[in-house]
Amino acid sequence: WVHLPSQGPVRVLLVSERPSAVGAALGAEQHVELELMSRLQYEQWHRGITSAGTGAMAAPVAADPVRFHGMIFEGIAPDQPPPVPALLIGPPSVEWLPAQGGSVLEPEDPNVLQVGPLFDRVDLHDLHVEVATRVAPGPARVLVGSRQTPLVVAGEALAPWVMMTFQLQRSDFPQSLGFAIFVGNLVQWFRGEADVLRATPGRVSIPHADALVVSPGGELVETRALSGSTIFDAPSPGVYQARAGGRTIPIIVGATDRRHSAINQQRLTREPARLEDLARGRVLWPILLPLVALLLVIEGLTYHRRITV
Repeated sequence: WVHLPSQGPVRVLLVSERPSAVGAALGAEQHVELELMSRLQYEQWHRGITSAGTGAMAAPVAADPVRFHGMIFEGIAPDQPPPVPALLIGPPSVEWLPAQGGSVLEPEDPNVLQVGPLFDRVDLHDLHVEVATRVAPGPARVLVGSRQTPLVVAGEALAPWVMMTFQLQRSDFPQSLGFAIFVGNLVQWFRGEADVLRATPGRVSIPHADALVVSPGGELVETRALSGSTIFDAPSPGVYQARAGGRTIPIIVGATDRRHSAINQQRLTREPARLEDLARGRVLWPILLPLVALLLVIEGLTYHRRITV
Protein backbone atom coordinates (compact mmCIF):
# COMPACT_ATOMS: atom_id res chain seq x y z
CA TRP A 1 0.00 0.00 0.00
CA VAL A 2 1.21 3.52 -0.85
CA HIS A 3 -0.11 6.72 0.75
CA LEU A 4 0.22 9.77 -1.49
CA PRO A 5 0.15 13.12 0.37
CA SER A 6 -2.69 15.44 -0.53
CA GLN A 7 -1.81 18.09 -3.09
CA GLY A 8 -4.91 20.20 -2.57
CA PRO A 9 -4.83 23.72 -1.11
CA VAL A 10 -4.32 24.24 2.61
CA ARG A 11 -7.03 26.58 3.90
CA VAL A 12 -5.86 28.73 6.81
CA LEU A 13 -7.80 31.27 8.86
CA LEU A 14 -5.82 34.16 10.36
CA VAL A 15 -7.51 36.16 13.12
CA SER A 16 -5.63 39.41 13.78
CA GLU A 17 -6.23 43.10 14.27
CA ARG A 18 -2.92 44.24 12.72
CA PRO A 19 -0.54 43.39 9.87
CA SER A 20 0.97 39.99 10.46
CA ALA A 21 4.44 38.68 9.53
CA VAL A 22 3.21 35.10 9.54
CA GLY A 23 0.23 36.15 7.41
CA ALA A 24 2.52 37.79 4.84
CA ALA A 25 4.70 34.67 4.73
CA LEU A 26 1.70 32.36 4.33
CA GLY A 27 0.36 34.55 1.54
CA ALA A 28 3.54 33.83 -0.43
CA GLU A 29 3.25 30.08 0.08
CA GLN A 30 1.99 27.97 -2.79
CA HIS A 31 -1.11 25.83 -2.20
CA VAL A 32 -2.21 28.03 0.73
CA GLU A 33 -5.60 29.74 0.78
CA LEU A 34 -5.44 32.40 3.49
CA GLU A 35 -8.57 34.04 4.89
CA LEU A 36 -8.43 37.02 7.25
CA MET A 37 -10.83 37.97 10.03
CA SER A 38 -10.96 40.40 12.89
CA ARG A 39 -11.85 39.21 16.39
CA LEU A 40 -15.44 40.42 16.00
CA GLN A 41 -15.82 38.68 12.66
CA TYR A 42 -14.46 35.46 14.11
CA GLU A 43 -16.91 35.59 17.02
CA GLN A 44 -19.78 36.15 14.60
CA TRP A 45 -18.53 33.38 12.32
CA HIS A 46 -18.12 31.02 15.24
CA ARG A 47 -21.73 31.62 16.22
CA GLY A 48 -22.83 30.93 12.67
CA ILE A 49 -24.05 34.51 12.10
CA THR A 50 -23.72 36.08 8.68
CA SER A 51 -21.32 39.02 8.95
CA ALA A 52 -21.10 41.83 6.46
CA GLY A 53 -17.64 42.92 5.42
CA THR A 54 -15.64 44.39 2.59
CA GLY A 55 -12.30 43.65 0.98
CA ALA A 56 -9.89 41.05 2.34
CA MET A 57 -11.43 41.20 5.83
CA ALA A 58 -14.85 40.02 4.70
CA ALA A 59 -16.13 37.12 6.81
CA PRO A 60 -17.65 33.97 5.33
CA VAL A 61 -21.37 33.54 5.16
CA ALA A 62 -21.73 30.47 7.36
CA ALA A 63 -19.76 28.87 10.17
CA ASP A 64 -18.15 25.75 8.79
CA PRO A 65 -14.96 24.78 10.68
CA VAL A 66 -14.32 21.89 8.29
CA ARG A 67 -13.49 24.40 5.56
CA PHE A 68 -10.23 25.28 7.38
CA HIS A 69 -7.25 23.01 7.94
CA GLY A 70 -5.85 25.28 10.65
CA MET A 71 -6.25 28.62 12.42
CA ILE A 72 -3.82 31.31 13.60
CA PHE A 73 -4.69 33.79 16.34
CA GLU A 74 -2.26 36.71 16.72
CA GLY A 75 -2.71 38.76 19.88
CA ILE A 76 -6.17 37.20 20.21
CA ALA A 77 -7.53 34.11 21.95
CA PRO A 78 -11.04 32.72 21.40
CA ASP A 79 -13.17 31.98 24.45
CA GLN A 80 -13.61 28.38 23.27
CA PRO A 81 -10.91 26.06 21.88
CA PRO A 82 -10.76 26.05 18.07
CA PRO A 83 -12.18 22.96 16.34
CA VAL A 84 -9.04 22.50 14.19
CA PRO A 85 -5.29 22.73 14.88
CA ALA A 86 -4.36 26.27 15.93
CA LEU A 87 -1.31 28.48 16.46
CA LEU A 88 -1.73 31.23 19.06
CA ILE A 89 0.85 34.04 19.02
CA GLY A 90 1.01 36.15 22.19
CA PRO A 91 -2.60 35.49 23.19
CA PRO A 92 -4.31 37.03 26.24
CA SER A 93 -5.35 34.87 29.16
CA VAL A 94 -8.30 32.55 28.61
CA GLU A 95 -9.54 29.61 30.66
CA TRP A 96 -8.50 26.77 28.35
CA LEU A 97 -4.88 27.96 27.88
CA PRO A 98 -2.04 27.82 30.46
CA ALA A 99 -2.43 30.38 33.25
CA GLN A 100 -0.54 33.65 32.76
CA GLY A 101 1.07 35.95 35.30
CA GLY A 102 3.51 38.80 34.70
CA SER A 103 6.21 39.28 32.08
CA VAL A 104 9.82 38.25 31.52
CA LEU A 105 12.18 40.81 29.97
CA GLU A 106 14.69 39.46 27.46
CA PRO A 107 14.56 35.79 28.42
CA GLU A 108 17.76 33.79 28.03
CA ASP A 109 18.72 32.02 24.82
CA PRO A 110 15.97 29.45 24.31
CA ASN A 111 16.49 25.72 24.51
CA VAL A 112 14.58 23.55 22.06
CA LEU A 113 13.25 20.91 24.46
CA GLN A 114 10.98 19.08 22.01
CA VAL A 115 11.46 19.64 18.30
CA GLY A 116 8.02 18.51 17.11
CA PRO A 117 6.72 19.14 13.59
CA LEU A 118 6.75 22.97 13.79
CA PHE A 119 10.39 23.47 14.77
CA ASP A 120 11.98 20.70 12.73
CA ARG A 121 15.24 22.09 11.22
CA VAL A 122 14.51 25.55 12.73
CA ASP A 123 17.55 27.10 14.47
CA LEU A 124 16.44 29.14 17.51
CA HIS A 125 19.75 29.44 19.33
CA ASP A 126 20.18 33.12 18.35
CA LEU A 127 16.54 34.06 18.88
CA HIS A 128 16.14 37.37 20.71
CA VAL A 129 12.85 38.13 22.49
CA GLU A 130 12.29 41.53 24.09
CA VAL A 131 9.50 40.45 26.41
CA ALA A 132 7.54 37.24 26.97
CA THR A 133 4.53 36.42 29.08
CA ARG A 134 5.20 34.26 32.12
CA VAL A 135 2.97 31.18 32.02
CA ALA A 136 2.52 28.06 34.11
CA PRO A 137 2.69 25.18 31.60
CA GLY A 138 0.74 22.70 33.74
CA PRO A 139 0.01 19.62 31.63
CA ALA A 140 1.09 21.40 28.43
CA ARG A 141 4.37 20.40 26.78
CA VAL A 142 7.18 22.97 26.67
CA LEU A 143 8.64 22.98 23.16
CA VAL A 144 10.98 25.97 23.41
CA GLY A 145 12.42 27.62 26.53
CA SER A 146 12.29 26.07 29.98
CA ARG A 147 9.65 25.01 32.48
CA GLN A 148 10.35 28.24 34.36
CA THR A 149 10.26 30.49 31.27
CA PRO A 150 8.49 28.71 28.43
CA LEU A 151 8.46 30.48 25.09
CA VAL A 152 6.44 27.90 23.13
CA VAL A 153 4.03 25.38 24.68
CA ALA A 154 1.70 22.83 23.11
CA GLY A 155 -1.40 20.97 24.19
CA GLU A 156 -4.66 19.55 22.95
CA ALA A 157 -8.29 20.55 23.54
CA LEU A 158 -10.80 19.99 20.75
CA ALA A 159 -7.74 19.85 18.48
CA PRO A 160 -3.98 20.30 18.92
CA TRP A 161 -2.78 23.83 19.68
CA VAL A 162 0.59 25.57 19.95
CA MET A 163 1.04 28.81 21.90
CA MET A 164 3.87 31.35 21.64
CA THR A 165 4.24 33.42 24.79
CA PHE A 166 5.69 36.40 22.90
CA GLN A 167 4.60 38.69 20.08
CA LEU A 168 6.46 38.29 16.80
CA GLN A 169 7.04 42.06 16.48
CA ARG A 170 8.79 42.00 19.89
CA SER A 171 11.38 39.49 18.61
CA ASP A 172 13.74 39.00 15.69
CA PHE A 173 12.18 35.68 14.71
CA PRO A 174 10.50 36.99 11.50
CA GLN A 175 13.91 38.26 10.28
CA SER A 176 15.71 34.97 10.94
CA LEU A 177 16.49 32.33 8.34
CA GLY A 178 14.53 29.77 10.33
CA PHE A 179 11.25 31.68 10.04
CA ALA A 180 10.62 30.57 6.45
CA ILE A 181 11.25 26.96 7.50
CA PHE A 182 8.87 27.42 10.42
CA VAL A 183 6.11 28.70 8.11
CA GLY A 184 6.63 25.72 5.80
CA ASN A 185 6.41 23.35 8.77
CA LEU A 186 3.26 25.15 9.89
CA VAL A 187 1.60 24.50 6.53
CA GLN A 188 2.48 20.80 6.71
CA TRP A 189 1.23 20.63 10.30
CA PHE A 190 -2.10 22.11 9.24
CA ARG A 191 -2.27 19.68 6.34
CA GLY A 192 -1.69 16.84 8.80
CA GLU A 193 0.57 14.74 6.55
CA ALA A 194 3.04 14.03 9.37
CA ASP A 195 0.57 11.82 11.19
CA VAL A 196 0.66 8.83 8.82
CA LEU A 197 0.74 5.64 10.91
CA ARG A 198 1.83 2.15 9.82
CA ALA A 199 0.76 -1.21 11.25
CA THR A 200 0.36 -4.89 10.42
CA PRO A 201 -2.91 -6.85 10.39
CA GLY A 202 -4.24 -7.52 13.86
CA ARG A 203 -4.64 -5.21 16.83
CA VAL A 204 -3.74 -1.58 16.03
CA SER A 205 -3.15 1.18 18.59
CA ILE A 206 -3.62 4.89 17.82
CA PRO A 207 -1.99 7.45 20.17
CA HIS A 208 -5.22 9.49 20.31
CA ALA A 209 -8.10 9.10 22.72
CA ASP A 210 -11.68 8.60 21.45
CA ALA A 211 -10.73 8.41 17.77
CA LEU A 212 -13.20 7.30 15.11
CA VAL A 213 -11.82 4.71 12.68
CA VAL A 214 -13.12 4.09 9.17
CA SER A 215 -12.29 0.89 7.28
CA PRO A 216 -10.94 0.85 3.69
CA GLY A 217 -14.52 0.19 2.60
CA GLY A 218 -15.81 3.33 4.34
CA GLU A 219 -17.50 1.63 7.31
CA LEU A 220 -17.04 2.59 10.95
CA VAL A 221 -14.80 0.17 12.87
CA GLU A 222 -15.50 -0.84 16.45
CA THR A 223 -12.95 0.75 18.79
CA ARG A 224 -12.16 0.81 22.50
CA ALA A 225 -10.23 3.31 24.63
CA LEU A 226 -7.15 2.27 26.60
CA SER A 227 -4.83 4.61 28.54
CA GLY A 228 -5.31 7.62 26.29
CA SER A 229 -5.13 5.52 23.11
CA THR A 230 -7.69 4.01 20.75
CA ILE A 231 -7.51 0.28 19.96
CA PHE A 232 -9.14 -1.45 16.99
CA ASP A 233 -8.78 -4.70 15.04
CA ALA A 234 -7.59 -4.61 11.42
CA PRO A 235 -8.18 -8.14 10.05
CA SER A 236 -6.91 -7.37 6.55
CA PRO A 237 -4.46 -5.01 4.84
CA GLY A 238 -5.62 -1.63 3.58
CA VAL A 239 -5.64 2.10 4.31
CA TYR A 240 -7.76 2.91 7.35
CA GLN A 241 -8.72 6.43 8.38
CA ALA A 242 -8.71 7.64 12.00
CA ARG A 243 -10.46 10.90 12.86
CA ALA A 244 -9.14 12.58 15.99
CA GLY A 245 -8.30 16.08 17.12
CA GLY A 246 -10.04 17.74 14.20
CA ARG A 247 -7.99 15.91 11.56
CA THR A 248 -7.90 12.67 9.60
CA ILE A 249 -4.94 10.32 10.16
CA PRO A 250 -4.20 7.67 7.50
CA ILE A 251 -3.25 4.26 8.93
CA ILE A 252 -1.51 1.99 6.42
CA VAL A 253 -2.00 -1.64 7.42
CA GLY A 254 0.43 -3.67 5.32
CA ALA A 255 0.88 -7.43 4.93
CA THR A 256 4.51 -8.07 5.89
CA ASP A 257 3.81 -11.63 7.10
CA ARG A 258 4.05 -14.52 4.54
CA ARG A 259 0.73 -15.82 5.82
CA HIS A 260 -0.94 -12.75 4.27
CA SER A 261 1.05 -12.67 1.01
CA ALA A 262 1.91 -15.22 -1.72
CA ILE A 263 4.64 -13.12 -3.35
CA ASN A 264 7.73 -15.19 -4.32
CA GLN A 265 6.40 -18.27 -2.54
CA GLN A 266 7.68 -20.61 -5.30
CA ARG A 267 11.20 -19.23 -5.10
CA LEU A 268 11.24 -19.48 -1.32
CA THR A 269 10.25 -23.17 -1.40
CA ARG A 270 13.04 -24.10 -3.87
CA GLU A 271 15.78 -22.17 -2.12
CA PRO A 272 16.47 -24.73 0.70
CA ALA A 273 17.01 -27.54 -1.89
CA ARG A 274 19.65 -25.48 -3.69
CA LEU A 275 21.45 -24.78 -0.44
CA GLU A 276 21.52 -28.50 0.40
CA ASP A 277 23.08 -29.33 -3.00
CA LEU A 278 25.76 -26.73 -2.42
CA ALA A 279 26.40 -28.11 1.04
CA ARG A 280 26.90 -31.64 -0.38
CA GLY A 281 29.36 -30.28 -2.94
CA ARG A 282 31.48 -28.61 -0.24
CA VAL A 283 31.78 -31.95 1.67
CA LEU A 284 33.85 -33.52 -1.23
CA TRP A 285 36.63 -30.93 -1.10
CA PRO A 286 38.48 -32.42 1.91
CA ILE A 287 38.75 -35.72 -0.06
CA LEU A 288 39.66 -34.23 -3.43
CA LEU A 289 42.43 -31.93 -2.20
CA PRO A 290 44.75 -34.73 -0.88
CA LEU A 291 44.23 -36.71 -4.11
CA VAL A 292 45.21 -33.71 -6.21
CA ALA A 293 48.32 -33.15 -4.07
CA LEU A 294 49.32 -36.81 -4.42
CA LEU A 295 48.97 -36.69 -8.19
CA LEU A 296 51.17 -33.57 -8.32
CA VAL A 297 53.90 -35.33 -6.30
CA ILE A 298 53.82 -38.41 -8.56
CA GLU A 299 53.94 -36.21 -11.64
CA GLY A 300 56.97 -34.38 -10.29
CA LEU A 301 58.88 -37.55 -9.51
CA THR A 302 58.27 -39.15 -12.87
CA TYR A 303 59.16 -35.95 -14.76
CA HIS A 304 62.57 -35.44 -13.09
CA ARG A 305 63.50 -39.14 -13.48
CA ARG A 306 62.34 -39.13 -17.10
CA ILE A 307 59.93 -41.92 -16.39
CA THR A 308 57.02 -42.20 -18.72
CA VAL A 309 53.83 -43.90 -17.85
